[in-house]
Amino acid sequence: MISNKVEIHTMSISDMQTALDWADSEGWNPGLQDANAFYYSDPNGFFIATIDGKPAGIISAVAHDEKYGFIGFFIVKPEFRKTSLAMFLGKAAFEYLGTRNIGLDGVPDRLENYRAFGFSIAHKNTRYQGIASGESNSGLIPLKDIPFNQLLEYDIKVIGFNRQIFLSHWINQPGSHALAWPDKDGTLCGYGVIRPCRSGYKIGPLFASNDQIAQVLFDNLCFLAKGKSVNLDVPEPNAFSTSMALKAGMIPVFSTARMYSKFHQRNEEKSVYGITSFELG
Repeated sequence: MISNKVEIHTMSISDMQTALDWADSEGWNPGLQDANAFYYSDPNGFFIATIDGKPAGIISAVAHDEKYGFIGFFIVKPEFRKTSLAMFLGKAAFEYLGTRNIGLDGVPDRLENYRAFGFSIAHKNTRYQGIASGESNSGLIPLKDIPFNQLLEYDIKVIGFNRQIFLSHWINQPGSHALAWPDKDGTLCGYGVIRPCRSGYKIGPLFASNDQIAQVLFDNLCFLAKGKSVNLDVPEPNAFSTSMALKAGMIPVFSTARMYSKFHQRNEEKSVYGITSFELG
């Protein structure tokens, strides 16, 4: 138990730097420009716990829409990890998201805790890391050349919920690159983003209508970071994405489990070749 005074506050945008620094200390390697995309997705969905006025724990509970939310950034400072602080933070997140279906990416040693709160495992995710090589292909275009409404429609089709505000920030991060595969009639059939992180780069999301498109997008995104360390978070049900990462010489560095409180939100076997982020799903 905690004998000192615990308070839970809604984060400010300046608090996001604390969250990202803590995430980096946990080895999550956040993007250099993630703060705005995360925070403005739902400014009321980020919470910080203080003990005697000092930051002690954080959690995010982003309400993507009226039916779905995602919990992330669940970090308690080491000296408080055997106290009830995690329970206070979890309660704040659950109360905020209400009756929504809730997703999260849990680390292996915390899965039983989440099961106790009614979460069930949908699948395993694995982060792959390697040195980018790839090749350039003239068949792709900058994602900015795709009308945003068309991009949003495709994104919703893949993941099953509307993340308009998040996406508008995410695809325009300074230092990042975003590519699209339009069909002959201009229909969007896949897109990917690569962004600079505290260490190297991360690809995410990587969505595609088929394996061929995914491979071309992956190769071109890697080419844009050639010679640098690159990470790809792969949903295990997508066997092609796993083989694509291994073929590129990438190795697994850690795993999480995608869990949901009510029902599985999406089908990763079909179009998700790279997860957007472990923090917001």
